[in-house]
Amino acid sequence: MISGATAKTYKLTASDIGYKISCEITDKNGKLSGTLTATTTTTVQKAAGPAAPTNLVVTKCMPGAKNGAISNVNSRMEFATVSSFTNAKMCPANKMTGLAVGSYYIRYKETSTTKAGKAVCVRVTEETDVTKVFSDVTSATSYVSSIQYVYERHVMLGITNTRFAPTANTTRAQLVESLYNLAGKPAVKGKLPFTDVNVNASYYKAILWAYQKGVAKGSGNVFEPTRAITKQEVLTMLYNYAKVFGYKTSYAANALNSFTDTAKISSYAVIPMKWGVTNGVISGNNGANGKVLNPKSKPNRATTALMVSRFMKKIVKK
Repeated sequence: MISGATAKTYKLTASDIGYKISCEITDKNGKLSGTLTATTTTTVQKAAGPAAPTNLVVTKCMPGAKNGAISNVNSRMEFATVSSFTNAKMCPANKMTGLAVGSYYIRYKETSTTKAGKAVCVRVTEETDVTKVFSDVTSATSYVSSIQYVYERHVMLGITNTRFAPTANTTRAQLVESLYNLAGKPAVKGKLPFTDVNVNASYYKAILWAYQKGVAKGSGNVFEPTRAITKQEVLTMLYNYAKVFGYKTSYAANALNSFTDTAKISSYAVIPMKWGVTNGVISGNNGANGKVLNPKSKPNRATTALMVSRFMKKIVKK
């Protein structure tokens, strides 16, 4: 009980927190006055904490890095990676740096007179703008929108965390990996019959999946994973994917009639090329002697991104 409070008001201090305080109203003669008929008792508590922090600015992480940031924090705040604030840490002045992708809970920390404030959950995400992620992709890069489309859907990735290599040839393994990603990277079991695919290679599971599903084939006992893929091979794998997963495989019988180089198409790729033209996956180019498909040309990674993005939009609807 606080004694000696004879004035009309008594200002509580931090030292009063946790104590019970009783109040009686009496007149000068020590008798109750007014309508109060009992003693009022309460426990002194800390004031409610501040509202959740606002105006926090997030800087995204680059792929594979821990360089995210949250700005506009201050040293009166604390943060944790769980909402219970277990193992909470003090915020630095102005900016939290070196953050990985994840959720960060931020609030004003408890003081001697106020409770901890309400928390806000801030999500640090991975940067997906390909012109920021890759040093070799600019707004002027051929098919930049297609590269953006396949990258942000985690279908076609860079050759490193900072390079997409848009003008480099696409390898057979790279396309298979993209289709494996598109399928959701399902679990696989078994072994490949190919002598040129190392079991420890990063693309081993993708090729095993494609081989078992019938999306891609090898030649004899080799798969040639690092060989540059041809346009007709791209269309064949895309067509096989559509067939395996029940997507549209219909085509117009005369789809290739307007092209002048159809004799260059290998027999195994005639139907996939017809399917690709019919459904807008490929459109051909203007050649010296008319419109051509260039079936045995080796598309670079930007061109492959274009074909894969069209396939996703028009066939897979994803």
